[in-house]
Amino acid sequence: MGKWLVTGQERVAQMLRGAIERNRVAHAYLLIGHSGCGKTATARNFAQALNCERAAPPCQECRSCLRIAHGEDFDVREIDVGEKHQQIHIDQVREIERRVSLKATSSKFKITIIPRAELFSREAADALLKILEEPPPRTIMILGARTIESVPETLASRCIQIRMTVPARKAIAELLPQDGPVAESDRNLILDYAEGRPRWAVEMAADPELLEDFKQRLIAFKERLAGDATSRLGVAAEIGNQRKAALEELELLAGYHGVVARARAAESGGGPEVERRFYEKWAANLNTIRAGINALSANTMVASTLDDLFLDLDEIHGAGPAAP
Repeated sequence: MGKWLVTGQERVAQMLRGAIERNRVAHAYLLIGHSGCGKTATARNFAQALNCERAAPPCQECRSCLRIAHGEDFDVREIDVGEKHQQIHIDQVREIERRVSLKATSSKFKITIIPRAELFSREAADALLKILEEPPPRTIMILGARTIESVPETLASRCIQIRMTVPARKAIAELLPQDGPVAESDRNLILDYAEGRPRWAVEMAADPELLEDFKQRLIAFKERLAGDATSRLGVAAEIGNQRKAALEELELLAGYHGVVARARAAESGGGPEVERRFYEKWAANLNTIRAGINALSANTMVASTLDDLFLDLDEIHGAGPAAP
């Protein structure tokens, strides 16, 4: 059966394993799911399974599996956004084109993993389209993105689209230390905000400074959303034109509204009608945030997009704290 190291993504692993067993592997895949849900881990496991040297792939022990796990395999490459560029730019795609034209060194497939497909520049997307339309033999592209709408339609339509499973809270809880340095209140906070993101939860539990920074960001959200227009424009001023940082901030903001809505609905004591109003407000805010994420993915101006979004959001009033 192989060792697929993907928490909560057993359905997706079974689907990909079946494609290998039936010899029906496509030349391009698009994994869709929010940040931290396991898209990149699944892509790496798929690459391991494709190029594994043993009978039950991925074995996680052969030379190929270990080299892919450590990012050392010449035939399997991950493409990410550099610090200088806030997008996947055309030079990176040209390098992909150069690499896939070469013969594999020892593996079965040449595989390229692109975890942030929503950050393609227009020129880079056009260049990748040419590769997808005429893929070299035994070449596979594995793209990842938060939503299908955030990926250029020309690219998405040429991929097998797979929606990732949302790992359950219980599955994520089992990955966190039961005892030790993480206080019970912090552990519950991490699980509240994990929203199906096992990687994120593990990173938070392992790094006290990262967790403290996260808690301060939640407090900042509470203060800004309760404030006037000047206060709400603070996020745009801080982030500036950092598109990648802006997308991450909006992902957190979506989670914040969900946690607050659930907590305040449960604590209100007002019955089903009051709870319904909390959830309707949450849904309205979530739609506003998603529109902002899609706009940023479509290369709108970062600062003006964030300004408009924060002015349109409503605080979810009611009982219970909005942040630690």
